[in-house]
Amino acid sequence: MPVTDNTKAYLQLHGSVFLWGFTAILGKLISVTALPLVWWRMGISAFCFFLLLKGFSFLKSIPSSVLYRVMLAGAIVTFHWLCFYGSIKYANASVALVCLTTTALFTAIFEPLVFKKPFRKLEFAIAIVIIPSMALIVNDLDFRMMFGVVLGILAAFGSGLFSVLNKKLLNDIDPIRMTAIELGSGFLLLSMVMPFIAFFDASTAILPSLQDFWYLLLLSVGCTVVPFTMSLYALQKLSAFTTVLAINLEPVYGIFMAWFILQENKELHSSFYVGVSIILTAVFLHPFLKQKFS
Repeated sequence: MPVTDNTKAYLQLHGSVFLWGFTAILGKLISVTALPLVWWRMGISAFCFFLLLKGFSFLKSIPSSVLYRVMLAGAIVTFHWLCFYGSIKYANASVALVCLTTTALFTAIFEPLVFKKPFRKLEFAIAIVIIPSMALIVNDLDFRMMFGVVLGILAAFGSGLFSVLNKKLLNDIDPIRMTAIELGSGFLLLSMVMPFIAFFDASTAILPSLQDFWYLLLLSVGCTVVPFTMSLYALQKLSAFTTVLAINLEPVYGIFMAWFILQENKELHSSFYVGVSIILTAVFLHPFLKQKFS
């Protein structure tokens, strides 16, 4: 039986979301701290994208006003990744992934502001469900993990802002060039910070061990470049509804992986999973309700 274009696109999208689910697991397995981890991930991924684009010559065709806005988005995604991996280091992968589901709340706030549209009641209803659920999640957490929760929510803040800005930037630049510039500018930004970190904190390991290097390569190529390219081909064939529904699976995949690979279920209490269940139900219902009321 021949595979249709839509079926192929659907498999590509779910394959990319599944690979993105590994990013939190690898973040926990890599021993270097959040800042050098993000620096390596951005540097390797940017290098791969610039190879795909055959160098830097494409930058000449991009207006400076667009270039500066894309570089700003690069700074925001850098902030998002630093907070996300910081959340994993201070808490664990499950906590960081659950905090990331609050991205829906921040997107509901930023999208009307950036696109000058009225605020939608449905998004705020989802947000109202998420807030008490987060209280359930943090209720029984070890106090040492609380800073990880704060970083996780800041990561969701960065993710929501980055997603909305990216959506607007796609009117001016294609996604592969945009991503190459974002990753490259983020890498350059962190490269300016790294010498100060090394000077003031000599204990911060910048060079990874051999095992960490292979994990970083897997994170950068297998969980960044490959799934991004796959998702781009898939998005050309699939509806926005199907796409949102599939992307909502990323924290689900990640949390299950954290259970089986990292055994994190032993660190967490029942109220954590009650809160997670409520948030994931709300996130999954959102595209259905949005389609119905639209």
